[in-house]
Amino acid sequence: MIQTARLNLRPWRVTDAEPLVEICSDPAVMRFVGDGVVWSRSRCQEFIEQNQRSLGDIGFCQWAVEVRETSELIGFCGFVPRGGDVEIGWRIGTLFQQQGYGLEAARAVVDSRSEVSKRIFATIQTENLPSKRLAERLGMRPVEFFLRDGRELQVYQLELPSR
Repeated sequence: MIQTARLNLRPWRVTDAEPLVEICSDPAVMRFVGDGVVWSRSRCQEFIEQNQRSLGDIGFCQWAVEVRETSELIGFCGFVPRGGDVEIGWRIGTLFQQQGYGLEAARAVVDSRSEVSKRIFATIQTENLPSKRLAERLGMRPVEFFLRDGRELQVYQLELPSR
């Protein structure tokens, strides 16, 4: 588990399915995720199981993010392996956006990276200004643009010193 002043980033639980469905069935939250389609209950369950396996197999995942004070699940943040690097991703429910939770979680994930990778990247749809700002506040810089399924994406990158 990773803790911040306001958040717990923790392994996924079976009981997280319902709140994750609520977050990922919100069109506003999913607007810039893939093709913008909301996730089904089965897709949310697959995501939880995938992250449980990832944590067990490689020691990191996209952590469940909850508010410490209430234990309410508000989203997720963490790493996905991509070749020799890792991609950081985050998703925060609408009610908890614009309160600094995404940045707080992302900073904690980057700070706790151990020796996961020397390069962290994020793939962000060009129109997703809040995620671009979050990436920039993490110290990430755009390094590449490309099109996927008619959507323009930017790759942001952060080179980390060895520990």
